[in-house]
Amino acid sequence: MLISLTGSTLVPWYFGHTTLVIPLTLGVVAAGLTEIDTRLLSRCINLVLTLFCFALGTFSVELLFDYPALFMIGLVSSTFIFIMLGSLGQRYGVIAFGSLLIAAYTMLGHNLFDDKLTLPCFLLLGALWYNVVSLIESIIQPIRTTQQSLSICFMKLAQYLDAKAAMFDPDETDGFKKQTLQLTESNNQLISAFNDTKRSLFNRLKSYRGQSYIRKLLSYYFVAQDIHERASSAHGQYQALSEHFKHSDILFRFARILNLQAKACMQFAIAIKLNQTYQHDPLFARYFTYLEEAIAQYQLSNKADMLLIKSLKNLHQNLLSIDLLLTNIDTEQHLSKEQEDNQLIDEELTSFHDLFAKIKRNLTVKSPLFRHAVRMSLVFFVGYMVILFSNLSHGYWIILTSLFVCQPNYSTTKH
Repeated sequence: MLISLTGSTLVPWYFGHTTLVIPLTLGVVAAGLTEIDTRLLSRCINLVLTLFCFALGTFSVELLFDYPALFMIGLVSSTFIFIMLGSLGQRYGVIAFGSLLIAAYTMLGHNLFDDKLTLPCFLLLGALWYNVVSLIESIIQPIRTTQQSLSICFMKLAQYLDAKAAMFDPDETDGFKKQTLQLTESNNQLISAFNDTKRSLFNRLKSYRGQSYIRKLLSYYFVAQDIHERASSAHGQYQALSEHFKHSDILFRFARILNLQAKACMQFAIAIKLNQTYQHDPLFARYFTYLEEAIAQYQLSNKADMLLIKSLKNLHQNLLSIDLLLTNIDTEQHLSKEQEDNQLIDEELTSFHDLFAKIKRNLTVKSPLFRHAVRMSLVFFVGYMVILFSNLSHGYWIILTSLFVCQPNYSTTKH
């Protein structure tokens, strides 16, 4: 991004055409926001699709801008169609977003030049320039983005474990409403990180399946999945545990181990990012011993509840399993090709029937993507009406801001 923006700024300035900095820079930004991590061949295909959709978006705005009725119809229909393209997969979703973004940039800069070709052409040139720089970088460092996405995955896992630890609070009196909300939000972010990492790994496996480092990254991904699966297991009623162990240190011990495991995941995320070796904390063994003694002491007491004892032992076993995964995380898990393919599902389109089937599945109000497409079309329609009838000089910022702020779900929109 730094190299691309430097080029889009310094080159026009050097040749004395500083007004071209604006469309070139906006083109770079639009391309940067629509980039996805994939192998070299897919990057070339993405480049062609991106430039085609960007051209469609920017030239249609310039051609219809002076005809309000046609422009409104084109804006609403293209918004719905572009967003629904997201049903075909991540690649098409981000290209669709970029196409709407480049259209909004064209609206903002409509009066920047006297003719109708300069702005669209230099927006596309900026997008092409960024993609060329990105292509070169991906050849030099082909797996860097996969590393980063896996590092983010472990960071989100650390946040999830911290949120889980907050569920073991003996002083809670409000039914864990706040903690449950935080745990749900952390889980959603982690699932999203898992999906991003899965796509990146799948793309790398197609080209680099035989390389040991790719297999090691794949092994780390499966470890993260295993940790999440064990940490997300039901551990009984948290409120019941809180009330029963109000005057005991057992829940604090569980929370401490979960917090330490979260810290370990964060350290491992940094180790992946910086190509360092992860060292597992030897203090875990001592804390597990203390926890086992506390559970044994409770089991011998007069207040012991057999159902709660079973719940505590299951939780203890899950935490031990997580600790074992972290201890042996650098021991590569050798999976067969069939096992890899079962766990890493390819989202690429394979036929026209597949294409139509995916779109058809989302043409219903039950689909979040369909509802988002309808919402955005309505938002853009209202925004354009406000601009048209109020004669705002910078009204098209309404369209641009709406595009960035209105996300497919409430929590992301609020964020």
